[in-house]
Amino acid sequence: MDTIWKSNQNGLIVGCARSLGLLSLLLVYGVLGLEMTGEVVYDNTFGYRDSWYSSRNEFGDDVTLSGKARSISSFDVEYFGEFNATGAESARIRFYANDGPQLSPSTLLYESGRLPIYPGYNLASLRGLAISVSNNFTWSIVFEGLSGSYSNRAGLLIYDPPVLGSSYSDFWMKKEGVWGTYVLKNKNANFPVRIQADPDPSMEILSEQSLPDGSRKLVITGPNFSSGELWYSDDQTEWLLLREFNIVSDSVVLGDRTVPPGVPRSYRVVRSTVPRLQLSSKVVQDGETQHRVIRVSGAPGSTFTLETAIRMGDWLPLTTHVFCSGIEEITDPPGSSFATRFYRAVKGPEIPVVLGYPHLLANGAVEFLVSGSPGMDCLIQRSVDLQNWTTEATRAFSYMSKTFNFVSEAMLEPGPVYYRAVPIAP
Repeated sequence: MDTIWKSNQNGLIVGCARSLGLLSLLLVYGVLGLEMTGEVVYDNTFGYRDSWYSSRNEFGDDVTLSGKARSISSFDVEYFGEFNATGAESARIRFYANDGPQLSPSTLLYESGRLPIYPGYNLASLRGLAISVSNNFTWSIVFEGLSGSYSNRAGLLIYDPPVLGSSYSDFWMKKEGVWGTYVLKNKNANFPVRIQADPDPSMEILSEQSLPDGSRKLVITGPNFSSGELWYSDDQTEWLLLREFNIVSDSVVLGDRTVPPGVPRSYRVVRSTVPRLQLSSKVVQDGETQHRVIRVSGAPGSTFTLETAIRMGDWLPLTTHVFCSGIEEITDPPGSSFATRFYRAVKGPEIPVVLGYPHLLANGAVEFLVSGSPGMDCLIQRSVDLQNWTTEATRAFSYMSKTFNFVSEAMLEPGPVYYRAVPIAP
């Protein structure tokens, strides 16, 4: 067997050979002295189905990983090129979180950039990665510089079944900007991919304690404003999600009251690739009056809308905020007057500037916290009829902060006054 190996400075390894099983050969002998570290969490490099799939569209697979490690360190995929090389042919590999509609790929976690490809049976390999993913994510590939016609195309070989991890029989493909699932005739759409991962050092279980009532107490540490998932297993084989959590002050304390008596339960944590919104509420007594305070945590710089309902399903927006520090506390004075009142936080809308909840000062003036993008200019405007607006101030966000405080004395005048913040186009 004649084999020629080539490499570049971007951690890509490509191989050309006159036989199949190129990826398996790589795993036996190694390549160019580059170390493949970590735990193998997905492996579909055996069981070639004597076919391949080619497309000019971006396509890939939704895979579920085995093992515990979730920080991807290396990624290998075998492809076939049917073209005469000109040097313009390339591919891009991407990783996505499955957080879109119907769990479709949405949030981009990683993009390789342009990778050169070659005719024949080849291997594209990425090394030195540190990409945190959840148990399930989608990888994709898009071939560029090719027409897609016979003698000028590239695609992936079909292998099945995976020997580590799992994959559905269909695959994802992006057409005209929209992801959809597709199937191949008479075969499962699984591609030759091998993934290795390291444990995510940024999030771990610091301590675990058994309590007298049989429950467990766990302390989990990690970066502030990061999100995670706590999984458990009673047999070290089947892992089930116990709960999701956010870390807002270096650590979080979680409890597990579902432990069966005498069962040696094991736990693991996985850092979520997309920070989740979490909220809690409490009633605060202020003299003779009560008001409800809702605390929402999420990713700094992201936008959320707090919604409320008296009956589940009848949701109404209460206010929209931008997370400035990862935690926002919102007061809902009418909330405490209802026997039952529900709250939820939803992502978006993605707006560049937000006028926060007003605070009435002792002198009758009103103060707002204004949130937006660093370096952006905006107008603070007021109106008495929601039709005619007067600019009260022009302010700019500093390049070191996403917020500033604005005080208006217009509230000293009789009658209702409305405010809005308007971004100024650069």
